[in-house]
Amino acid sequence: MKKKVLSALLCASMVATMVAGCGGSSSETTDSNAAADNSAADNSAAAGTEEAAAPAASGDTIALRVWAAEEDQTLTNELIEQFKEANPDQTFDITVGVESEANAKDDILVDPTAAADVFAFASDQLIDLVDAGVLQAVQDVDTVSSQNVAGAVEAATVDGTLYAYPMSADNGYFLYYDSNVVTDPTNWDAILTDCAAAGKKAGMVLASGWYNAGFFYGAGFTTVLN
Repeated sequence: MKKKVLSALLCASMVATMVAGCGGSSSETTDSNAAADNSAADNSAAAGTEEAAAPAASGDTIALRVWAAEEDQTLTNELIEQFKEANPDQTFDITVGVESEANAKDDILVDPTAAADVFAFASDQLIDLVDAGVLQAVQDVDTVSSQNVAGAVEAATVDGTLYAYPMSADNGYFLYYDSNVVTDPTNWDAILTDCAAAGKKAGMVLASGWYNAGFFYGAGFTTVLN
């Protein structure tokens, strides 16, 4: 049986993923285990094969496999328990495995049928996963769109179809500064001037295209993912 995965993604400035798969003899249902508001009960999506299957009867046990990064194991298990508490009439058998967002696409495409039902991946992996036909479209588009910024929703969308739940923004830049020294944190020249006047130092990683790209984007450079 071809496995469809319903996902959410972790993007260059916003997102992460999960999946709904089809199991053996029973239907399966999965919820977003980490939506933008960290509410496990608000973002549900039906799992299925080529199309969404009917919800499982409350007497059936729904088995789900979840992949989460090693550093997210504790949080993931806490969210799973919250999800179970929010659905007391349903019995779940949920197992959690370790899988990094960086490796998710490559490992899934080796054998989609062996993939977890819920997992996280970086947004730049989305197109390859969609082209491979392993992701199931998100059904509650209006809810996801209303609870997330437009850029995050766009990063989870291909050709007008939403395939993932935006979850995080931990790939952005952060500036830490002393407000007693820096008067204008939005201007790099001003930061350097303030630090020089106060006898302080400003530091950043220079040997990295990831950070150096910020200077180009700040000057109006744009990119488009093909």
